[in-house]
Amino acid sequence: MPSEDKMNSCDFCGKGRIVKRKQNISFRQMSDWGPIQCQAAVAVSVCDHCGTGSVEPGADKIFDEAFRRQYAALRTVVPLASVSPAWQPAFR
Repeated sequence: MPSEDKMNSCDFCGKGRIVKRKQNISFRQMSDWGPIQCQAAVAVSVCDHCGTGSVEPGADKIFDEAFRRQYAALRTVVPLASVSPAWQPAFR
């Protein structure tokens, strides 16, 4: 089993220590309504020496939930029936 120092050291540079924290990440995801702007707070690991970062396992579920929340909010503000007939979804 690796020592705790080895587990907390950066795999990329080998010099820094990994610091875990929550970070707000903004992203866009395509939908049948076009791109939807989302924001989610996820756990990230960042090297204090080189700045290399990665999201922690399970972040994909947080991103999916943020997208579903924004998509649902958009659907309540602009119901599909009120969209003009000339409107075309981004992808078919």
